[in-house]
Amino acid sequence: MTDAWRVRCSGARDLRENLESRITDLQRRQRILDDAFLYERRIDSETYERQRDALREQIAVLRLEQDEARLEEIDVEGLLAFAEYVMANASRLWQEASLVQREHLQAVLFPAGLTFDDGRLGTAVTCLAFTQLRAVDGEKSDLASPSGTARSWTREIPGEVEVA
Repeated sequence: MTDAWRVRCSGARDLRENLESRITDLQRRQRILDDAFLYERRIDSETYERQRDALREQIAVLRLEQDEARLEEIDVEGLLAFAEYVMANASRLWQEASLVQREHLQAVLFPAGLTFDDGRLGTAVTCLAFTQLRAVDGEKSDLASPSGTARSWTREIPGEVEVA
């Protein structure tokens, strides 16, 4: 999978570089147009504005295409390594995170949110990554998790609950 992604990124990088070259050429043409109108007075105002607008439009379109090509160059191996780091260090990340970062981390790990009932914290839906990891294990079970499992990953504190 990563080999196919590298090939795709290589094509995207080539496309982005080609687009950059085309943008540079259009910007050079725009400077020539500006000089012809402003300094040499070889063209009239109407022609200048029409040509200037056409060049600006072409440059804008190429920049959008260039941004799309940049997105294609994303380092998938780096993203996977980061995801693995987050999963392995979720507890430490939670402790060091700001409120906004905690909300984002919670949304990733617990997509359906968390429930709090009778002094216990739990979740009905597991993060997709955990589901995929279970499938890789090859273990398949028709049984539900044993009751009280939630206590193994929560800590009860009078008046508040903290994920451990």
